[in-house]
Amino acid sequence: MPITHNRRPKTERLEDLSPENRRPKTETENRKPKTQDLLFMTIRPATRADVSQMLRLAENTATAARWTRAQYERLYETNAPRRVTLVSEQQSEVCGFITALAVGDEWEIENVIVAPDVRRHGLAKRLLETLLEQARTEGVRALFLEVRESNLAARSLYEKSGFDAAGRRPRYYSDPTEDAVLYRHRIA
Repeated sequence: MPITHNRRPKTERLEDLSPENRRPKTETENRKPKTQDLLFMTIRPATRADVSQMLRLAENTATAARWTRAQYERLYETNAPRRVTLVSEQQSEVCGFITALAVGDEWEIENVIVAPDVRRHGLAKRLLETLLEQARTEGVRALFLEVRESNLAARSLYEKSGFDAAGRRPRYYSDPTEDAVLYRHRIA
């Protein structure tokens, strides 16, 4: 069942509204959605029809796992390992997604991606919360993930969401070479 999140926009600061602080917007700022545009975001299970948009998001995200189109298509094959993939959608456009490999009563989060123009609006948090709720409903005991040591925003999100650092994998990532920090979230 899709979940619609309804959030109130943040109030603009007075100094942002004063004429001396107004300036022409850049092309990027003109394309960036306003907070009120993000109020009605639907989170739902991904379908094969979402693969092109998911791939485009992944290609434009430096920290994303580099999956091929075939790997994304394999998410929907019946003989493939079970994965839970949720997308966040607004007006038929996929703005983010999260994928977890389900192995018994443990899941491993493999990818969390949010479109650059909607970051810092709580979308990754909503995707993660929805996945955690589904995991609880399905009786999952623990979730795991690994993240670049330098990805402080993601690490902060995971820690605020109840994940604990559980280890490190030296030189796990390449381009650039970097350690992975392992996280675990115990549900039961």
